[in-house]
Amino acid sequence: MTHRYALVCSPFVAGVLAYALSPLVARFAIRIGAVDRPGERKIHRHVMPRLGGVGVIVAVAVTLICARMLGNDTWRVPPPVARGLLFGLLPIIAISVIDDIRPVPARVKFLCHLLGGALAVSSGIYLPARIHVLSYEVSIGIAAIPISLVWLAGVTNAFNIIDGLDGLAAGLAFISAVAVGAVFITTGQLNSALLPLTLAGALAGFLPYNMYPARMFLGDTGATAIGFALAVVALKGGQTIPAGFAAATPVLILGLPIADTCVAIVRRTLRRLETRTGGPFQPEIDRATGILRPGQRSAWTVTRRPVVSRGTPSTGGVRSSVSTAMLKRSCAES
Repeated sequence: MTHRYALVCSPFVAGVLAYALSPLVARFAIRIGAVDRPGERKIHRHVMPRLGGVGVIVAVAVTLICARMLGNDTWRVPPPVARGLLFGLLPIIAISVIDDIRPVPARVKFLCHLLGGALAVSSGIYLPARIHVLSYEVSIGIAAIPISLVWLAGVTNAFNIIDGLDGLAAGLAFISAVAVGAVFITTGQLNSALLPLTLAGALAGFLPYNMYPARMFLGDTGATAIGFALAVVALKGGQTIPAGFAAATPVLILGLPIADTCVAIVRRTLRRLETRTGGPFQPEIDRATGILRPGQRSAWTVTRRPVVSRGTPSTGGVRSSVSTAMLKRSCAES
């Protein structure tokens, strides 16, 4: 199998597998109770199966194993990346599957994400002691280890947090995977490009079930596993691409989920200080990814849905008749 065929066939095979497996995973999720029920923070009105990410993970794993076998061990994920993913995903997937069936406290999940990041770091997934920022070389020394750990856990949580709208997390993950793969290809690291491009293919196969109106969700299992995988390949890739591009590449590619996560944590912390309720790990309604409502015939309509405490508008915004009228008008047009 030549380089060209592997980079084209692997995403295609992964996409077909993910598309075929998704209905089976949906039925399995319903059978074990891994479903998302309608609620105040939800835009769906029916019980939705979760665990959609399981089909994506299985499709990627099967495709990579077949590619390695057909390529006579030539086409394989770089060993440090393979070890980091294998060991790091174990606690992350385990706690996420449980959370998809019944809620798990956010702090417990975050500790498992940190554990997964620590296992990946111990497998060789970490920044070098010297990194390049534009044309400057910066020595971070032993701080490379905690920075890498925070990166892995942070990106894992970022994709989990933005998984609030139909197709949002899966779509951003698809774009990020293609971007990471493109960076590897342009720098001649074709083996390293195999994983992100295969992941992109699997996500493309899953997206028809996840676009509005969604028929199933990625779930915590899919969002966290995909986020962790992208964090690993972006971090490992940042060690080997040209110096002037190395430090900025992961942040640029995964910028939106990272920014949304930071804004959400700051907002939740401020709300905790203001109202003495909630906290940085507690969900909310009026996040940047929670106020977009797709499905209208025109472009997405942005409205404000502030949280009011004791009759006073919070920092999330002000309830206004203008935004209410816009929402009613957009719903009427749809």
